[in-house]
Amino acid sequence: MMKNLILLVLSISFMWSCYNKEKHPLSKKQQAQHRVDSLENLFTQSLEKSKKLDIKLAMYTIQAYEYYAADYPEDPESAQYLFKAAYNYQNILGNHRKAIRLYEKGYNDYPGYENRPMMLFHLGNAYSELQDTTNAIGKLKLFIKSYPGHDFADDAEGLIRFMRLNEEELDEFFGKKKVQ
Repeated sequence: MMKNLILLVLSISFMWSCYNKEKHPLSKKQQAQHRVDSLENLFTQSLEKSKKLDIKLAMYTIQAYEYYAADYPEDPESAQYLFKAAYNYQNILGNHRKAIRLYEKGYNDYPGYENRPMMLFHLGNAYSELQDTTNAIGKLKLFIKSYPGHDFADDAEGLIRFMRLNEEELDEFFGKKKVQ
């Protein structure tokens, strides 16, 4: 009896979902959003389960973010997706050049984005990782000037000071002693 009831409920659910999709098919934008959400969930679950990075899944997720932002630039989610793609390029894949390109695009194209200050901070940090101190310091100074009360303003100042250390000061900072 219970088995028949479960089968009936599943059959009705399946038919209803098919009927509903025919009556109200997903728009291309909704399909893209669904693709991003699905990949994000898979990527998060993959990291939680195995603690090992699935590079292919990371790339697919980043690609979905980029495609969505390119296809729907007026959508408020696009700024967030650019930030996530840039962050993942920088911190997961170590591709600072691609991260810089996306942080720049997000920062320039979405002046109302709530996380815009962090785009600028990460942009300075990405330049620092490439040892492009001129651009790194320029972006970090702009961050400090534009957002002086931000929680990361002191971190930006510290990063600038760190980049300006000479070799002897770096050795001292890391606790190394000169070998004679």
